[in-house]
Amino acid sequence: MHKKLYFFVVLFIAFCLHVSGQRLITTIAGDGTNALSPDGVQAINSSIGFVRGINRGPNGNIYFCEDSQNKIRYISPSGTLGTLAGNGTAGYSGDNGPAINASLDDPTSVITDASGNVYFIDQGRALIRNVRSLPARQ
Repeated sequence: MHKKLYFFVVLFIAFCLHVSGQRLITTIAGDGTNALSPDGVQAINSSIGFVRGINRGPNGNIYFCEDSQNKIRYISPSGTLGTLAGNGTAGYSGDNGPAINASLDDPTSVITDASGNVYFIDQGRALIRNVRSLPARQ
């Protein structure tokens, strides 16, 4: 039986929370401090910046905008924290290059499509940007 997950974004508090079908609230990321944790750590033990926008992708990743760090981050199905886009520097650069090297400026509102593409608002630059899911090289 599938249980629906409902995700809440708590602005200006560094927590990502979800409510299970039994209406129990648990923390899935963040320790309550506004700071940057490195990629590869367990999200539950991490410090994350101010969160805006959250979405679950078709691969099971939970994507969110960490606007105070100018990054698009994700929590993998195994609970590991990672960075999808953004080098941490506020600005505008990186189109048509690796997303991890791009400069973002106050990212908000992240969504995904069925192909795994990720779209977000780069609010500080009044842009809608896309991180394309490219096919694997053979």
